[in-house]
Amino acid sequence: LSAMAISAASKAMEAAGISRPELGRLQDSLAKSRQDMNEQLQAAATSVLPPKAKLPPIAKKPPREPSAGRGRTTVMLRNLPNNYTRSMVCAMMDKEGFKGKY
Repeated sequence: LSAMAISAASKAMEAAGISRPELGRLQDSLAKSRQDMNEQLQAAATSVLPPKAKLPPIAKKPPREPSAGRGRTTVMLRNLPNNYTRSMVCAMMDKEGFKGKY
């Protein structure tokens, strides 16, 4: 800490009527309280949660069948540049081999 910060902290302690030994006792008390709280939280967590609980296996879903009779699929194109127009997208699709399929 800088000398200015230490001086400001010292003045604030004096203004609040806190002596250095009293500040040390407060810090020790806070550290003990924090330690006690951590121990209580740890005890509560171990009493609530079983140790290494196993989850049931995830059932595999069968593959979906294509929708009968519709003949259409919706496609979402991502990461296209903002300046692409409809005609530019159509030209790109045609060039990539999808001409007449959309």
